[in-house]
Amino acid sequence: MKIHLLIILCFVTNLLFAQQQGERPKIGLALSGGGAKGLAHIGVLKAIDSAGIKVDYVAGTSMGAIVGSLYAVGYSGNEIEAIAHKLDWNKILSNKSSYDMLILPQKRNSGKYLEIPLIEGKFSFRKGIIESNELWLTFNELLFPYLATKDFSDFKRAFRCMAADIETGDLVILKSGNIAQAIRASMAIPAAFTPVTIDGRTLVDGGIARNFPVSEAKEMGAGVVIGSSVASPLLKSNEIDNPFQMVSQLAFYQENKDFQEQVKLAGILVNHPIEAYSASSFSSSDDIIKIGIEQGKALYPRLIKLKDSLDAIYGKEPLQPHPDTGFKKKNEVFVSKFTTTGLSEKEKGFYLNVLGFSDHKMYSASFLSDRIRKVFGAGIFRKINYELIPDVNSDSYTINLLFEKDPQHVLKTGLHYNTETGIALKLAFSMFGVSNPFTETSIETSIGEAPRIRIGNIYFFNHRRSWYLESSASGAFTDMSAYNEKMDKVGLYNQRHLKVEASINNLVTNNFLIGAGTRYEYLKYKPKIKTVLEAEGELGFVTSFANLRFDNRENNSYPNSGNKIDVEVGFNYAQHADFTYDDGTTSGTQHQDSFGKKPYFSLRYYSSHHLPVGKHSFFLKLNSGIHFGNKQPVLNDFIIGGNNAVIRNQILFAGFRANAVSSSSVISPQLGFQYNFGANLVANAIVNYLKYDFVKTNYIIDANRKNAVLGAGLAIGYKSFIGPLEAVFMYNNISDKIVPSFNIGYALDF
Repeated sequence: MKIHLLIILCFVTNLLFAQQQGERPKIGLALSGGGAKGLAHIGVLKAIDSAGIKVDYVAGTSMGAIVGSLYAVGYSGNEIEAIAHKLDWNKILSNKSSYDMLILPQKRNSGKYLEIPLIEGKFSFRKGIIESNELWLTFNELLFPYLATKDFSDFKRAFRCMAADIETGDLVILKSGNIAQAIRASMAIPAAFTPVTIDGRTLVDGGIARNFPVSEAKEMGAGVVIGSSVASPLLKSNEIDNPFQMVSQLAFYQENKDFQEQVKLAGILVNHPIEAYSASSFSSSDDIIKIGIEQGKALYPRLIKLKDSLDAIYGKEPLQPHPDTGFKKKNEVFVSKFTTTGLSEKEKGFYLNVLGFSDHKMYSASFLSDRIRKVFGAGIFRKINYELIPDVNSDSYTINLLFEKDPQHVLKTGLHYNTETGIALKLAFSMFGVSNPFTETSIETSIGEAPRIRIGNIYFFNHRRSWYLESSASGAFTDMSAYNEKMDKVGLYNQRHLKVEASINNLVTNNFLIGAGTRYEYLKYKPKIKTVLEAEGELGFVTSFANLRFDNRENNSYPNSGNKIDVEVGFNYAQHADFTYDDGTTSGTQHQDSFGKKPYFSLRYYSSHHLPVGKHSFFLKLNSGIHFGNKQPVLNDFIIGGNNAVIRNQILFAGFRANAVSSSSVISPQLGFQYNFGANLVANAIVNYLKYDFVKTNYIIDANRKNAVLGAGLAIGYKSFIGPLEAVFMYNNISDKIVPSFNIGYALDF
């Protein structure tokens, strides 16, 4: 009660003082930090706009600095809300280029490893987990061309943001310089985000020194400060029940003490009730914004009273333009020249050519960002940012591109488990720029129950990366179960697969390529648990192929939109075989000489199409493998079953486990619906149909067996930092059983 009386007293005193001076008191706005919780500030901005209150000064910390800077340059509350709803927080809070911006050869391993850069053979750890080039580009786009406004008091509303010196913990008030750099420093939560160096000082999140900057708004000249806070109160002693909460409580004592002092200075205070959310709750951004809007609605009558009181004392202010129409953001600037920081002179010419930038042209923020994203996606740079510098006595600008290289040697690790192949530790090592800046050479291995290894190289012939040579050598050793016609497990055998491949590819666009190549494959089968139906021995052959690939999905696991198409037409020849085959009939064991070795054509096809329906999506997938005239049994057949591709020649069918059926001609259409519970938790309901053994020129194991199956599946998946965590429950109308299958992470791509 005393605090409320003190606030009222301060407010009245300010009004009386301003009245004595004969000037209408200036209005300040103070927005606290709080990570994702800071999105609730948007509701206060909408209420201020609706009440017609003219804000003169804005001070913000962390997320409050982000929201506050947008409001300061002229965005309305409604416009900031629209921006917040559109932003892809998973993309922004990532160090890697988004999946949809990568070129096709780079999508193969996107997100499949945890990466540790190496410098001179030593681990290179950053000062924070997240640098996020996408975050820098997003700030530049939203604040373009205010990047050239060096004095933040020249914005529509004067602005300051808070940061802290990492060496001393002292408060650093940023009121001039590069606005994007300033707010990036203000939100650099220690350890979570990399710090930002400004004027020789290493700066981190301002919440360390001042999370609620009411006093700064008053120092700017505000007679009345509207304060919006998303700070969570300290826990009561009876609420602390573990050591982690105790440590967290100790860390926020000083911040809470400063917060209480700042609260006393606020003329109007809004404390948002969002204790249920944390600073990292970006997946709940829509819900947080809704809470802020409700608080704004409750605040509105108080704002109207404030405006009416000021109008009664000082007279009505000139009519302000509607906040959604009074601000027009300039979309383009004329660039007189480009300069670079972080590159040699030789590299400067090369990368400006790659980016497609040249002097004396008009450029928009979106064009600059799109070109930068394409080069950043090559994996060569840790950061590519830019600053806008106004030319003296001219309406043109100089753009200085800021390059920071990533270490060219990277150690990678990952974990994978699948019901079919068991558990495995993945290790990989990549080298970039061996023969030209975009070349990547890598070695990958999977150590576990199904060991695998792959050595690969991608060599680009030109700086546009439109033509490249891909070569690889790989080996896989996999134990696979054998099943009878009732789909009961009856045996086990080991498949050894070695492959050497080279192909020439043309990237027509980032998402579309056509290519041609040749591969040699060697297969060896050995039963580990004897079955009635078995093949034992080896087969080698050569395949020359042409392929077409397209992928514009938004991400690799559980996409909500986009399409993927992968087609290969191959010609198989130069077969050499040494095996025996027993089909369990009275004819007994047959030698390879009993089967034909003539060349034959093959078609492999996979496509997935995702149609968003609100936050959810329908998907249609088609998976097919067809040999035309393959007279060899079993060894090069397509392995059918399962919901994750983990075995060579696998055709996905959510109905039974992998290898419950094998055939030389298969087609499997699948229809499903994906329900997204949030940003990371999903459920897929699947129905699919399977048709096989329909090409009669192939060797068919049993002409009398059923060759059509209906299946269904229910998959529950979670997108984790090591990849998808998935449980699938499958059913088919042949075995009439529900079969579970589990998958963690990604298999090594073979």
